[in-house]
Amino acid sequence: TYRRASVLTTYRQMLLLGYGQRAQELTRGIKMSTRANIGIQTEGGVIAIYCHSDGYPSHVGNILNNHYMDKFKVGELMALGNLSSLAPEIGDTHDFNDRSSQYENWCLAYGRDRGEKNQGFKMYSSTASWLIDCAHSGIEYAYSFFNKEEGWTCYEVNSGKIIDLKVAAE
Repeated sequence: TYRRASVLTTYRQMLLLGYGQRAQELTRGIKMSTRANIGIQTEGGVIAIYCHSDGYPSHVGNILNNHYMDKFKVGELMALGNLSSLAPEIGDTHDFNDRSSQYENWCLAYGRDRGEKNQGFKMYSSTASWLIDCAHSGIEYAYSFFNKEEGWTCYEVNSGKIIDLKVAAE
């Protein structure tokens, strides 16, 4: 446990200093979740939530592109708050700790399903401040929704690349 904790601390420090490739080499073999942030652009900035598992574009990006393409449903997702995992449907309350009772097509949320406090969305004054917070928090992918016509944008936080989600889903 100590080794894992110290390696992860070093990894975060290296990312902040811009050593993304070396940080990835250092942590190879240590099982970690692919963390993501999911946000919606507003006139005042960005409203965003955290998603702990499977944040890569072929999973979270694919679900967002196929199931969260209108502002109302994205708003419902933001209202749900931080997630353990994203699914095609918001769903209802289910037992976080009993995997056999969970519905795989329903989101698994820290607040709603595990009863944790302070798991609501965060507000940022700009896209830049949101992405900086993502980089400082170990987020690997950040997804931003503008509107149905423009859809989702995926930022690979460590590299600064923008990923075309239509290509990633193929």
